[in-house]
Amino acid sequence: MDTRLSRRVVIGLALVALGSGTWVTACGWLGVKRPNVLLITLDTTRADHLGCYGDQDALTPALDALAARGALFEQAFTSCPQTLAAHATMLTGLQPPEHGLRINGKQRLGAGIPTLAETLAARGYRTGAFVAAFVLDSKFGLNRGFETYDEDLSHAVPQAVHERLSVYRPGNQVVDAALGWLEKAAAGPAPFFCWVHLYDPHYPDFAHDELAGTPFEGKASYDAEVAFMDRQVGRLAAFLETRQLAGRTLVVAVADHGEGLGDHGEIEHGYLLNEEVLRVPLLVAFPGVVRAGARVDAMVSIVDLAPTVLEVLGIPAPARFSGRSLLPALTGKSIESLPSYAETQLPYSVYRWSPLTSLTTPDWKYIRSPRAEVYARPSDRRELFNLASARPERVKDLEAQLGAMEAKMVREAAPTVALSDGQRRQLASLGYVGGGQSADPASAQGALKDIKDMLAVKQLDTRLRRGTSFETLRQDEILEIGGELVRRSPETPDFHSRLGAALLDAGRLDEAGKRLTEALRLDPEQVDAHVNLGRVLARQDKLEQAIRHFEEALRLDPDDADAHFSMGNALAAQHQLDTALGHYAEAVRLRPDYADAHYRMATVLAERHKLVAAAEHYAEVVRLKPDLAAAHFDLANVLRDEGKTADAIEHYTAAVRLRPKFIRGSPSRQRRTLRARSSYVPTTPRSTTAMHGSSRPGSTRTSATGPARSSSPRRPASSPTGETPKWWGRLPPHMRRPDGSAKP
Repeated sequence: MDTRLSRRVVIGLALVALGSGTWVTACGWLGVKRPNVLLITLDTTRADHLGCYGDQDALTPALDALAARGALFEQAFTSCPQTLAAHATMLTGLQPPEHGLRINGKQRLGAGIPTLAETLAARGYRTGAFVAAFVLDSKFGLNRGFETYDEDLSHAVPQAVHERLSVYRPGNQVVDAALGWLEKAAAGPAPFFCWVHLYDPHYPDFAHDELAGTPFEGKASYDAEVAFMDRQVGRLAAFLETRQLAGRTLVVAVADHGEGLGDHGEIEHGYLLNEEVLRVPLLVAFPGVVRAGARVDAMVSIVDLAPTVLEVLGIPAPARFSGRSLLPALTGKSIESLPSYAETQLPYSVYRWSPLTSLTTPDWKYIRSPRAEVYARPSDRRELFNLASARPERVKDLEAQLGAMEAKMVREAAPTVALSDGQRRQLASLGYVGGGQSADPASAQGALKDIKDMLAVKQLDTRLRRGTSFETLRQDEILEIGGELVRRSPETPDFHSRLGAALLDAGRLDEAGKRLTEALRLDPEQVDAHVNLGRVLARQDKLEQAIRHFEEALRLDPDDADAHFSMGNALAAQHQLDTALGHYAEAVRLRPDYADAHYRMATVLAERHKLVAAAEHYAEVVRLKPDLAAAHFDLANVLRDEGKTADAIEHYTAAVRLRPKFIRGSPSRQRRTLRARSSYVPTTPRSTTAMHGSSRPGSTRTSATGPARSSSPRRPASSPTGETPKWWGRLPPHMRRPDGSAKP
């Protein structure tokens, strides 16, 4: 980093320092306190949807005010349209191939790569981060250097469907936490570095009461979410003003990436590299240093953020920086436009289609793909006219420039990270985690499809995911769409896996087995496919083969609750009840609200004469599913066997109220039957599994099946705790009524 600041910068810094009792020299700050740093990252925010970038309909007064008192970069670009990779680039000054975080939820930042927070903490800064979404969870490594890393999602936005999308908390909660920390940090002698991450513009959109009286009142839209986010930026700015900190705080507001909003056929982001997802707002304010109202037209990148912050503070930068300092531009000097690199591996990770890499220069935009794209930027900013075929010499030249840029990168392979069952589902539901751990484009064989040609397939997949999430698709529609996806993209392991899960749920075991086997041929590390294929084999009474797939699933992911549940069922079917209980215990430890696992555990415990423990787990099922008649009935049986007559009658009564057919006849007969049941003293504890449709633990009929495991968060209809499991019809005849339901 060049520490020879211009005379104008030194004078400006000195004036700021004098006002706060500190001194600055051309080599850095001296005295009591360096400037504070407030970094605000705006997730999924398009530059052209802010007022300061020309959107007349935007409601963004706080960001507009920040631009007015600081510098606005007209052509700032991200390095990757994914949250984790982009934030890693901001905080390390390295491109995605260099820091290694290239796919959300896959890797952890390597220990040898320094972060901005670590550098500032070593210089005496108080450091605090307040992130809004799980995708930036500390397990991915960006917490390094922060003494406080607030990732509390206990009050996250309620989801319309359980685990439908990545869990996040709204911006007001994030800022509440940040302001509490800032109050304490600002009172101390040390300067602070505070990072606040706001996620609200990310899909799904919600209406906010705070926007009452504005054009966005009652609206759940992208622009309404941007307006809500802006209000939170305003709260942070107001804090700096009221605490008289604005004059000695460097404020940076920047987006990690934009949003497709239908441009180029992409509604959200992550899969394409067009202008709407790569161009981001970048605003920097620091009174006395940054020229107020400056608009910088030169091309810059988010990789420049860390070098810029460090030079403003006069702190030497780490040796490995791919970015440059933008301090000259902040002070009003002209800077050169530099080509901007970007990439996305998401098309390959999720679908096994070709990844994309791009180069943006002042005059040209180039996207490396099976069908290359070239756009003349001065005349075609919307990237509508692909000139690759018409200008082959330009393709060759831009490819050479991109290759030269890549050749200079020192690539880093980030360590993989293990996700818990719930965490993986949160990311998978958003489409961020596709395939197994081996989804590396470098290992691909043969030609890969261009996502431009597959957008209709991706949109059909989105329809299927949302339809299953909201349970708006019938089973036959799910099977039809799943079959169409496999036909149109047979190279996608996840399509085979999810169709196999749907076929399993429909009871079409042979077809399900074929799809799941193909999924594992394409990707041997698909945990879901191993679990579901094991369930198919178990229902075909091939328990040894089933157990091998459950074992492989647990090798790949020891924290997969569904794999533990299925393994427990298979072992119970082999009379290995103690070992089965261990896997059920792991399932409920990993997913405490796993009602199916609690139910099976209670059944096995009752079989082993462990009535107190069985009652505890049946009671947990009743708590989780209070309207499940079978759970009340089975709990009543155990309570009766424990001699707790009054409690047993209460649950027998609840079972009959919820499902009167449990006991046929007149109300008086029902009362007589309940009294008889509650006073009956069995000579041996009885298994209650027939009451909720699964066979006894020692049977090989259906106890090792379980519901189909799907990347969709929808619970299949064959859930053991459902009111009408599809496999009730497999009960022995003496346990079935004429309508197929279980006899009490």
